[in-house]
Amino acid sequence: MAASLSPDAELYLRGLELIVQGSVSDAIVPLRQLVDFYPGSPFASRAEALLEKYASRLDRSGIVPFYILNLMTMVAVAEALPSFLGTSDTLVLGLSGLAATGAGVGVSWLLSHDRDISFGQELWMESAQLVTTLDFSILYDLAAPPGDPNWVRFKGLGAAVAAVAARVGAYALAGGSALPSGQPAFIMVNYALSWAYTSAFLTFVLQSPDKTFNSVVSFGLPTAVAAGSWVLWGVLRWPDYRTGLTALGALGGALTGIFADLVVLRLAPTVDTRTLFGIAIGTALAGQVLTGFLTQGIPDELPRSSPVAIRPTVDSKGAVGFQVSLSY
Repeated sequence: MAASLSPDAELYLRGLELIVQGSVSDAIVPLRQLVDFYPGSPFASRAEALLEKYASRLDRSGIVPFYILNLMTMVAVAEALPSFLGTSDTLVLGLSGLAATGAGVGVSWLLSHDRDISFGQELWMESAQLVTTLDFSILYDLAAPPGDPNWVRFKGLGAAVAAVAARVGAYALAGGSALPSGQPAFIMVNYALSWAYTSAFLTFVLQSPDKTFNSVVSFGLPTAVAAGSWVLWGVLRWPDYRTGLTALGALGGALTGIFADLVVLRLAPTVDTRTLFGIAIGTALAGQVLTGFLTQGIPDELPRSSPVAIRPTVDSKGAVGFQVSLSY
């Protein structure tokens, strides 16, 4: 039976495996996690040596979406502000847009200069931004007095500011070192899909007229899914592309349901719209679950166990070594 490795040994072994496979940029992630989280480990000094050798270049895998999302967020704030102030003057809109474009590019350069901006870091920022912005919009609609023009006018600006705050907070927490991308991808995709399922079910299947009920469910269920995904990923450790494949499965399932609805309409023209939308939602969910099942062979982002056991040893002179053994 395979022996379980300690977390620090697991990270070190994973880094070595990736280096041997030629995936040096991917190896930097577990090696840095080892140095950051287990500085007293006997593996830490060797991880530092490997980082000095292989990590001289910054991880820039997330730099393009980092610039794009920063730019879009800054422009969203700049264009929401004139609307909040009650002006549609093209001169104001143009000048604010130009200022936001320059600020978006400039701030992105300052925040990424001489720093890692990995794909994992960017996904953490995107997931925080998505959850915060959607949840803000739902709660805002729930709290807004019916027909109040001031509340309606403030919604766009408030959502844009919430997006900025979420992005800044995630950058502060995730910035500075390369991070794996599996967990934020898992959270973001599951949140987005659960929100889409919930909204479609409430609007087209349940057809609930109760605004308060719809807002509470649309806020509570996807947010609970996001929190649960945060915890669940620690057990599953799916890589980002496996989560992406489940999103693709959901899309394929939804399209299957939509086209199946056309066939159903031809065979049974009197079928109600609730049933048709229910079919599409059900096939989308089935496609997501089926893809998760079919991708079981994809390796975890970090292995939970290995048949290779590495144990630190200390000789009579205090020198640290390693004993490698195999268990079956």
